[in-house]
Amino acid sequence: MILSRIRKALADQNWLAVGIEFVIVILGVVIGFQISQAGQARAERAHAYDALARIDLEIRNIMGARSLSRPNVYAREQALIEARPIITGDVAAEALTSAQCNALAQSGDLNMAPDEIPTLGEIIDTGALAAIENEDVRASMMRLVARRQSVREWTRQEVARADDLAMRFPTLIWHELIADPDDDDGWDRRAVCDLDAMRASPEFRASMMRNYGAVRTQRSFVYDFIDESLNNLHDAIDAELGLSHEEMETAP
Repeated sequence: MILSRIRKALADQNWLAVGIEFVIVILGVVIGFQISQAGQARAERAHAYDALARIDLEIRNIMGARSLSRPNVYAREQALIEARPIITGDVAAEALTSAQCNALAQSGDLNMAPDEIPTLGEIIDTGALAAIENEDVRASMMRLVARRQSVREWTRQEVARADDLAMRFPTLIWHELIADPDDDDGWDRRAVCDLDAMRASPEFRASMMRNYGAVRTQRSFVYDFIDESLNNLHDAIDAELGLSHEEMETAP
């Protein structure tokens, strides 16, 4: 219809009518494009905010998983804090406790705590992050990603440097089997430490000190540092979605 009017106006050399029809065509294209863009933006925002709800659930799940291993990490650190001055001879003791000896045997275990949030990686990789308008949420996401990369690199390096003390010093610290009817094969193991030999070995003390420093950093860096970012992102998402932690805890 518009094209027929334009042809007629051209035939009649009615340039004003031609100009008006062209303006109408251009306006129609522009308005249609804007409507399409607005619809796409709404769809992207809807997808992004659906992703936020999924991230909130994933954070709760990962915090639950981290809470299972966190007490062991804290207990190991405390046992090493107590064992260190005994081994260096600054605190008198005839022997290490079972907890202190086990902590020494496990001091080289610096495994990464769970930190993967699949949906967060998805929205960053697909560019959906741009559709999230809340600056607190965006900043919390990027801070978590940056911290996670640092922690993973630290863990990779420290795992390579840490000593398995029972393997490196088998005459100073070793494992023995003990009967345990609750274990699936009826046996468990415990570490045994020769305190006098540990005190007499500068090499052992040096390795113990290195592991001790790594264990302390593991608690503050791998756990506390990332936990802070997880909680900040959780709070930011809950505020954006109008949720509370109590509501999320009771959600099916």
